[in-house]
Amino acid sequence: MISLLRFQAINNALAEMNRIPIESHLGKTIRDVLGPVAAAHLEPKLARAFATGESDSFYLATALPTRTEICHRTVNYFPIKSVKGCVTQVCAIVTELTVRRQLELYLYGFSRKLLSLRASLNSRIDTVGSDGYGKLLDTCISEMVAISRLPGSLLEEITPEVLGQYDQLPLPSVEAGQFPTSRESSASILPRRARQVVQYLAQGKCNKEIAHALGISVRTVETHRAKIKVRLGIHSLAELVLYALRNNIV
Repeated sequence: MISLLRFQAINNALAEMNRIPIESHLGKTIRDVLGPVAAAHLEPKLARAFATGESDSFYLATALPTRTEICHRTVNYFPIKSVKGCVTQVCAIVTELTVRRQLELYLYGFSRKLLSLRASLNSRIDTVGSDGYGKLLDTCISEMVAISRLPGSLLEEITPEVLGQYDQLPLPSVEAGQFPTSRESSASILPRRARQVVQYLAQGKCNKEIAHALGISVRTVETHRAKIKVRLGIHSLAELVLYALRNNIV
């Protein structure tokens, strides 16, 4: 709780986020507690909440004097008015964004943009499917679907309704010979060791982890990856994951 730009109350969760004891917040300004960098972002928004009585929600990336890394947070300000209608306090609800949560938000935003762009292209029937843009977009959506189906996928957890829309899209069929669709064709194209490398890559393992699991050197893993891409005619890890999913290698 903040009154006249000074902390009047604070809970343990926010105090721990700031890495400053509760008692060191009370009666002090944002600038005193969080430093000039954070204050430059927060003070104008806080002043506006007091002046207008309107709530505000925003993303904050800032440095704090008590932390070495940049902090990423969502901040919500809710003005509290007196019986006379004047704002006397502002309640702040702050959520720390972990790396995982940031990735979730980026994936969510990206999936939405892809669908919006696809819908826009679908409204131009004369060009969709006849130019490179439609095909490129469909490839991107296919790769997002592949990501969503990986074990522990963040995208699947947060956007089930988006994935439902993906499944309804008329995604292009893969050109013959580029991504075999049967176990037999997969086995005939990739040697056993190469298939193992593909499997670990599709599970999100790095070269070092794969080398340890297979008892080979990191350099050998890198060589396998290069040969696999040449053999399959693919150019990205996302395409490799898609190949693994379509051939039940994962």
